[in-house]
Formats: sequence, C-alpha cells, structure tokens
Amino acid sequence: MRLAPLMIMTTVAWLLILVESYVFFEFIVPFPPIHEVGALTLLALLKVGLTFGLGAAWFAIMFLLRYFYVRSRGAARSPS
Repeated sequence: MRLAPLMIMTTVAWLLILVESYVFFEFIVPFPPIHEVGALTLLALLKVGLTFGLGAAWFAIMFLLRYFYVRSRGAARSPS
C-alpha cells in the first residue's frame, strides 16, 4: 500500500486549514465592525465574500487533491 500520496493529501489539508485560519483571523476579522458603518454595507458583503472565497478555495484544492490521489491509485494497480 502506498501511503505517501495519502500522507501528502492529509498534510496539505492541515496546512490549508492553518493558513486559511490565519488569513481569516488576521485579515478578514479586523475589518471595521459592521455595526459602526451601517446595517448591510459593502464591507459586510466583502467579509462574507472573502470568507466564502476561502471556503471555496479549500474545497477546490481538496477536490483536486482527491482527483490526483484516485488517479495515482488507479495507475498503481496492474491491469488484470
């Protein structure tokens, strides 16, 4: 059993979680509080959009990693 691709996939997932958490708490959260500017402003939409973008990037990268992992597992099997 080849564990290297699975270990790489797990490591990348954790690194993505750590980096995106840092980006979220270091850059997105410190924006001025929404209630000081108004009820629904461009700033609120920007916070939601950036948060959604981080989540979408995580899912896209994990989907690509899964695709490459499954492809490498299929290539590792010998034809019957």
